[in-house]
Amino acid sequence: MNNKDIFYRYSQKLRELKTTEEKIAWFEARVNKILIEPIEQLRKTWRNDNTEIWRLNLGLMNLICNAILAISNFYLQKGTEAKKFKKFVKNYMSKKFMEKDPNGKEYVSLLWDDFRCGLTHGFTILHGGIVETNRYYMNYDSIRGLGVDFWSFFDDFKQAFNNYLKDIKEAEEGSFLENSFLTRFSQLFGTK
Repeated sequence: MNNKDIFYRYSQKLRELKTTEEKIAWFEARVNKILIEPIEQLRKTWRNDNTEIWRLNLGLMNLICNAILAISNFYLQKGTEAKKFKKFVKNYMSKKFMEKDPNGKEYVSLLWDDFRCGLTHGFTILHGGIVETNRYYMNYDSIRGLGVDFWSFFDDFKQAFNNYLKDIKEAEEGSFLENSFLTRFSQLFGTK
């Protein structure tokens, strides 16, 4: 099978999706297949003492932060990327993200500014970092910044994604939530 065949099957399958339920199911399966399942497979081989594997943590953090941004574009149609990202995190992820550092900046803003933007635009977390611990999900240190346990973050993301899907599935026809999802789905995949 060549790439043309794969593209044709992919676009044909999308054209066959008619109902909101079919589109949500396709979207859920796609995110699971290309993002969640591969990371779960990696988790099985993850060891803190393997520096080759541990180096992947920045890439994985970047991947999940950008997955949150992608999903937030289905969640909200208006506003800056930062606004949509933060709104999704506040509404669907751990309430710890609403806590503030000593300067009054919410952790969700640190996640956007220092983690997502730092990694996406500079291959680094600007202030703070990834920690591996069973003791806490995230912790603020006045010198080091926000420390986030990646696997807790990933689990929180998965739960947030599932809760978002549940909300769309239960939304009334024509609701803001359903319309936002369908608008973005149509923009990306060319379906009505």
